[in-house]
Amino acid sequence: MPSAKTKKLIGFTEEQVAAINTLATRQGTTFTAIVSEAVDEYASVRTNAMDQILDRLLTEHGDIIDRLSRT
Repeated sequence: MPSAKTKKLIGFTEEQVAAINTLATRQGTTFTAIVSEAVDEYASVRTNAMDQILDRLLTEHGDIIDRLSRT
């Protein structure tokens, strides 16, 4: 599938496409590489945040969670 069509399917605005293309040109890379890196970074941050929340819940309320799991 042509990249322009893929970009449009994702729902980027014309301004976003222009900004990403400019960034890609400046960095000597591709539109797809910029977007893929951004998605990976976003997912990593979200995953790390969720892991921290779960760790905190288990640390602070592990006894309650354990009791609830047995009921």
